Amino acid sequence: MIQTLTEAPHPFKGAELHTLPNGIKFILKSDPTVPVVAMQAWARCGAIDETPNIYGISHGLEHMVFKGTPTRSAGQITRLIESNGGNINAATQLETTHYYIDIPSYGLKPALDVLADTILHPTFPQEELERERLVILEEIHRRDDSPDATLWDEFASHVFQGTPYGIKVIGNEKTVSGMAREDLITYFHDHYVPSKLNIVITGDFDKKKVLAQLTRLFQDQPFRKPPPTPAIQLNGGSGTESIFKKPVQQTYFALGLPTVGLGDPDVVALDLLADVLGGGTSARLYQKLREDTQLVLSIGCDYIPFQQRGLFAFFGEALPNQAKQAMDQLRSDLDKLSEHPVQPAELARAKARIKSEWLHGSETPHGQANTLGSLSIMGQLDLINTYLTQIESLTADDVMAAFQRHIAARRLSSTMIEPRA
Repeated sequence: MIQTLTEAPHPFKGAELHTLPNGIKFILKSDPTVPVVAMQAWARCGAIDETPNIYGISHGLEHMVFKGTPTRSAGQITRLIESNGGNINAATQLETTHYYIDIPSYGLKPALDVLADTILHPTFPQEELERERLVILEEIHRRDDSPDATLWDEFASHVFQGTPYGIKVIGNEKTVSGMAREDLITYFHDHYVPSKLNIVITGDFDKKKVLAQLTRLFQDQPFRKPPPTPAIQLNGGSGTESIFKKPVQQTYFALGLPTVGLGDPDVVALDLLADVLGGGTSARLYQKLREDTQLVLSIGCDYIPFQQRGLFAFFGEALPNQAKQAMDQLRSDLDKLSEHPVQPAELARAKARIKSEWLHGSETPHGQANTLGSLSIMGQLDLINTYLTQIESLTADDVMAAFQRHIAARRLSSTMIEPRA
């Protein structure tokens, strides 16, 4: 089965989605402009699929997939990619994990063999697990030392309290210390099934040859029924307040609430609202709270849509004696948004910024693969066809209507990281 993005803007126009009978999907976008290739393997599996006794295992798996197969050691995998001028890495999110190789075009064939081998046949050597366990524990310690990371972790745990969206992707010391090779094998077998895998190739390549290679590498994988995706049922999640002490000089704060996720008709309108309020130094809140009243050192607003739910939030920094006033002022301004609605000039600025960022993020094969992979694995590939046209067509009234539906009259949760006395 083939789906072609015929209505997509450049550089995605003509991208093809191929689906094998076993459920694995290939997304191919050939562009000979620059002789490099980005290849990514996306798994629809992340922290939300974990149980409390194995928190962090998705991230642990990310560390271990490249550490050996029946025919290649960890060193051989790295040397093959680097000797062809490429780099190899991976990343874990709440709902997805992806593995990527960026390489000059001449290294495509051996690199794709390696990517397929590692994503299909990892052996999880015990000695490599012990080494990576120490690496992950050090990452946890460094994350605990970061006020921005701590702010996100604690804020998400309160906004999404009682749901898998509130857990730490990296796990914790207890679960990482107890992570066993058998846990990795079981988790990999359960979740890395064909219907939850997408392979994305962008850049300078021969589409016919690459499709033949992909088919040869993946067609023999048997169909396996995936486990159900956990349903995210919110039990409140608004109006909580939490304060943490850290050895910091200023106060870091976040305010926000859970809202709708990918697939909701208001996704693009909420993107625009977030940019109007807190996107860049010309945004409404930056001008008022930073330039006019000087209550904050920085302020921004983000709408982060996950698959089932989303997060609409404000993140800022302030001097300790001004943080509470800044947060109160932000709440007041949001409450009065209906009286001071989005203006056409503000909306035009937000549209220009979002379109520019979207296009700049798609300049390279790696950026294109990220967009294609992240949306396709969530079943939202069609959004590439429509995103920019929706941005253009939405009015200030549309944005305000989305605000009324999802944010107005709802209490914001807040988290603060304050200086320790």
